[in-house]
Amino acid sequence: MERLSQALSDEVDGKRTCVLVLGDGVNQEAAGKRGSNDWQRVLSAVWREAGGSPDDFDPTGKSTATLWSHLVRQWAAHRGAHRTAAELAIRGRVAARLRATLENGGRGRRLLSKLVDGRFANLISFSIDRRLALGTPSRRIVYRRPREGFLFRHVDVTGPRGRTKVWFPYGDSGSPSSIELDHSTYDGRLVLFEESRARLMDTHNSWDGGYGPGLRPPQYVFDHSWSEPQSWFDLFMCAPLVFVGASLPDDDWPLWWLLHQRARYFVPFKKGECAETFYLTTSDAETHHIQNGAAGLEMVTFSNHAALWKFVLSAVEAPGADLRAWADRRFRP
Repeated sequence: MERLSQALSDEVDGKRTCVLVLGDGVNQEAAGKRGSNDWQRVLSAVWREAGGSPDDFDPTGKSTATLWSHLVRQWAAHRGAHRTAAELAIRGRVAARLRATLENGGRGRRLLSKLVDGRFANLISFSIDRRLALGTPSRRIVYRRPREGFLFRHVDVTGPRGRTKVWFPYGDSGSPSSIELDHSTYDGRLVLFEESRARLMDTHNSWDGGYGPGLRPPQYVFDHSWSEPQSWFDLFMCAPLVFVGASLPDDDWPLWWLLHQRARYFVPFKKGECAETFYLTTSDAETHHIQNGAAGLEMVTFSNHAALWKFVLSAVEAPGADLRAWADRRFRP
């Protein structure tokens, strides 16, 4: 808990250096409807539009990718459409419903606003709805959708306490074509991840001492790029990560590949040269697929959701600790 608190408080130039990775559990807490899944209700509504019987669509225990695949097949069969056309249609319908039913309301804005205004330089949202970016109405929002692909897609949110980049790895409802939630897109993701990993390693090799190439420590790489990262992939590989409200489904193999590659990257280096990876959960959550330790996730278990969120919000609202001032005190003569 002490190291987690330290990771959340570390900041440079008034910005927190750790990255919160937020899932749908954040939206549930923000709306005060813990255990009630708005996302599944949206998919159920689109399922009915596709001519499916409500009794045939049971989201219990199924991942988003599995539900999405069922929905695409149902739409294609009911409308007589090709799979690609069916998927494009579903992306549009899901995005429209998210914008109409969830993003325009005021539910949960207080919590979401606290997270966005928590002086984080970067946040990663596993949800595709934009409630996090639209936390309060009185802010400037600029969407960045470079043509290079999903690794660079983010929203610049400028609020009372400065700018925060909110990254959307799975797409966002403001751009239906960006939504990638099914198994069929995962193989392509792995190819791009491997290319990005090779680029990151090649860029940060050094020739110090004349003994050949040597990979620079993750902390060194992050210190030189944390405020303006090239992509959310670079954050995943180098930054201190704190997972909150994210389920990490076991069939999202690109995500698990990323976590394992992150852990492998850290192996040659000393502990102080690597970022920590915290996963916040509660004692009643299903986490057996996370607890094997191979991906480097450090579990932090709270007795209940109230205790978890009390800790998170207290850490977000607390003053930060300037890393540079600490380094000056620690390392100068």
